[in-house]
Amino acid sequence: MLPAHPAARLHPGQRAGGTTAAGRPGFRGGHGRYGTSGDRRRRDLHRRQVRLRRAGPELLLDVLPPVIRVPGHTAEAATVRWALEQIDAEMRERPLASTLVAEHLALVMLIHLLRLHLVVARPGETSGWLAGLTDPIVASALRAIHARPAHAWTVSQLGTVAEVSRSTLAARFKQVVGQSPLEYLTGWRIELAAAHLRRGDDTVAAIARQVGYGSESALSDAFKRITGASPREYRRTSTL
Repeated sequence: MLPAHPAARLHPGQRAGGTTAAGRPGFRGGHGRYGTSGDRRRRDLHRRQVRLRRAGPELLLDVLPPVIRVPGHTAEAATVRWALEQIDAEMRERPLASTLVAEHLALVMLIHLLRLHLVVARPGETSGWLAGLTDPIVASALRAIHARPAHAWTVSQLGTVAEVSRSTLAARFKQVVGQSPLEYLTGWRIELAAAHLRRGDDTVAAIARQVGYGSESALSDAFKRITGASPREYRRTSTL
């Protein structure tokens, strides 16, 4: 992220940041700058790029444009400047719990940027689930999926939740998100399963039940199809 006057920028292509429901923000090496050339408060920020801890950044970064522009006069720009100053102080001075504080500040900053992007984005600048949140029909289906991922959802049931017909929901969901409702549900279940595998010691069979699969083999087949690794392989490599 490079907050500057008159705009602040987030560069997903340069791995500037991201988060998912299964991950926490962290930091990686990088270089940024904020303030104008004549501004005494101008400051270089070294090694302060936001990154994910293992979670799939594509859930967020793949649905964002290459650059998010934040006009300098907006409240979001002020928040970004403040957050960067605080993160810089935390990481330079290293007071108690500085890493935890910096991670939460980075998350607050990211949320403000995403809020602004959803408000000002032109057609085609947002895609995937993020675009779905701005569509009242699709958003209803997404909220239902996220609230009850283990439920045996059908497109018809999701249409009922969104108060539209099955065919209307299927067409709108595909148009806005780029996937069918059930394809999205599968991907979300796999993301949740991956989070369980990284963070806990539940058996694969137990995780399968938690995310909506009737058996360990059913989860394993879907998990390998999407990630390229079996759940056990994924757990082993994620703890290295």
